[in-house]
Amino acid sequence: MLVSVRIQCIAVLAIIFTGPGGTSVKVSQLPDRTTSITGTNVSFHCSLPLFQRGPRVNVNWWKKGDDNYLRSRQNDRMITGFKTKFSGFLQIINVTVQDSGVYYCTVTHEGKTAGNGTGSHLEVWVPPTPLKINSQPTEKDSSARLTVLCATAHFSLENISFTWYKDGIKTAAGINTIIKPNANGLYEASSRLQETQPAHTPTVYTCLVSHSTLQIPAIATHVVTSPNTGKTFDIMMEVYRIGNGYLAQPSCAASLFQLSNTFSPK
Repeated sequence: MLVSVRIQCIAVLAIIFTGPGGTSVKVSQLPDRTTSITGTNVSFHCSLPLFQRGPRVNVNWWKKGDDNYLRSRQNDRMITGFKTKFSGFLQIINVTVQDSGVYYCTVTHEGKTAGNGTGSHLEVWVPPTPLKINSQPTEKDSSARLTVLCATAHFSLENISFTWYKDGIKTAAGINTIIKPNANGLYEASSRLQETQPAHTPTVYTCLVSHSTLQIPAIATHVVTSPNTGKTFDIMMEVYRIGNGYLAQPSCAASLFQLSNTFSPK
């Protein structure tokens, strides 16, 4: 009985470890699929079945559609190596949209291919930042006294929302938002707030953008100091989540102002 069990185990090892041409039939990869935001880092892992890492074992990585293996010395954003005795890795630094695709590992043993990985699919998303906000010239035949434009950078994933605040109070009047695709397969969006009544000065207009690529909303503020003379200035804000609200800090100023009561999360 013991002899039979040993023979069965040897047969199983042979099935896992060898295949046609001496290649293995099982090399796994993790993760199977992942998404990442441009500018971040991502890692993939490849198992080394049944044998430990050694001078005769190597792991190479390649991207579907490319003819050559990825080499760290040729691209300093691509780092390859061994994480453990049984796992090789590929790390991509500062990912871009062009890095999207399927990555495979190839394990070689004693100079021969032992097997290919199952593949890891990478999808890179682009956030809609930085925002731009400014006043727009008012057309002669328009009833608007003032138009403030908030525009995004090019981004992935169409669903996006704009929320406007005037002097810290949410407003929905006189707003027109446009979302459209561009030639690069991304999207661009803009939102206009039009004032038909004279505004007191100074008046603070704040544009808050929510998108699935953003952990917290992006925000930009435009201050109108004198509508008659056209004097304005913009404030780029850094936003932090605090409790049930947000704290917005001017990027180049030491003063803080609390927006918890105004900009409450959904």
